[in-house]
Amino acid sequence: MEENRFGDYILIRPLGAGGCGQVFVAEKEKDNEKKAYIVKSLRGNKRTPKNISSLQNEIDSLIRLNVIPRNKHIPFLYSSDKYNFPIEKEKKLDDEKVEENNNIIINEEINDEQNIKNSRPYYVIDFYTKSNLYYYIENSDQGFPEKYARVIFKKILEGIKFCHERKLCHLDLKPANIVLDKNFEPIIIDFGFAKDCKDENDNIILLKQFIGTDNYKCPEIWDRKPYNGIKADIFCLGVILFNLVTLGHSFKDYSKTTDLIYSLMYQDTDGTYKEYWNEVNKHIKANLSENFKNLYIQMIAHDPQNRPEDIDAILNSDWMNEYNNLNPEEQTILEQEAKNKLEEIYQRIRNQNKEIIIANSIKNNNYITKSVSDEKGMSVKTPKKIPNDRININHYIIINGALSPNKFMSDLIKDINNEFGTTKISIREFKEYEHLKFKLGFCKLEENNEEENEEEEEDIDSDKKCVMEIELFQYENGKYLLEFLRTKGEIPDYYKKFLDIKKIIEEKILI
Repeated sequence: MEENRFGDYILIRPLGAGGCGQVFVAEKEKDNEKKAYIVKSLRGNKRTPKNISSLQNEIDSLIRLNVIPRNKHIPFLYSSDKYNFPIEKEKKLDDEKVEENNNIIINEEINDEQNIKNSRPYYVIDFYTKSNLYYYIENSDQGFPEKYARVIFKKILEGIKFCHERKLCHLDLKPANIVLDKNFEPIIIDFGFAKDCKDENDNIILLKQFIGTDNYKCPEIWDRKPYNGIKADIFCLGVILFNLVTLGHSFKDYSKTTDLIYSLMYQDTDGTYKEYWNEVNKHIKANLSENFKNLYIQMIAHDPQNRPEDIDAILNSDWMNEYNNLNPEEQTILEQEAKNKLEEIYQRIRNQNKEIIIANSIKNNNYITKSVSDEKGMSVKTPKKIPNDRININHYIIINGALSPNKFMSDLIKDINNEFGTTKISIREFKEYEHLKFKLGFCKLEENNEEENEEEEEDIDSDKKCVMEIELFQYENGKYLLEFLRTKGEIPDYYKKFLDIKKIIEEKILI
């Protein structure tokens, strides 16, 4: 099996990498349209049974949601393979059966642990060019007016309603997992945590997998109690709605009983939530309507019994009815205004967002995205000699290559040590890629055997460790690309530390 292709899809370039997955832009072999697709697989050093199971679960979920009639807010699945064994392994699997249906490849379950470790699962969906909702929230000058937020949020609700009707809850809803297509339509992605929320008799299944993204987890997950997946999704949607309208967050840290802000909500006794809103208003600029407040309070209620029963209850709420009660012409005008608002933000951030730059570069190379368009993209030069599995789309800086990379990194480490007193820093060179890599540890690590390998080091309790990885790659025209990679572990004010380090680096750059 060739490393630069998956099935009929040939990889063009890497687009991004997360904790264990990697995403590529690809084209289909012998496709005259030269349409661009996204291929998601696992990074080579992250092909563990747990990570493979998560990606296989995502593939199963997408297959389950790609039914007729389809929902336009769920990605169309062009192809997938839950196993995709290398050729030498395929010969040993005589009992493997492959079924082809609408270009989706499905393999029967293979339970041999060693074979699972060697598998290379992947799936193919459309390449969505307008980034994700997180970037629009992060780069907006002020929150989205409620009249526009209703338009965007209703479409997200319709996508999740479709999932719930097929007895599937998402469990990792957040702005970063809502991408926008060419026409600024929201598409819900990343179903790696998705679980059955109802049994065959439509009875609610209480879940015991305590998963999700910290800032969006409902309190019953933090309390490690069996929970209703539909109510957990509704809690996430409430936080997303608050993000969208206020650009702020629903609570200081997490939805725990110890949280400074969230505790004011569930401790309310008279139903006014006066103390809660007094505290929240210190951190946001938006003037919120009463209908918004009422819906939001219900959606993130500490007791899941007090949350809306289902998505229809939200769609028919007083707040949403302010849009539903408009006539069709008024709704069309409002929808266009909401898209114009998104377009305005998109144009402002397109030169700063690496994902958008690559999207424009793809179009400039005559690759089309989900909708055929004659629109000309911005010409962007491609970084060279960057290994496929080490790209992060979120944070990068270009520095002048006239600087000595080793000296630049050495000076940077000294500055960071002086500023933060980091306790563990290592640096090593990768000759074949002409780039450097170093790790910054903010928390004191337990002493370990120096001969421990990297896998053993990753098993350290994350509460005792926080590591940020930064790599320096050779770029072209005498410049270098500095990438911030995903970290392990958690620490208070982590994002502030990241911004502080970024500032130190920017002050050293000579453009």
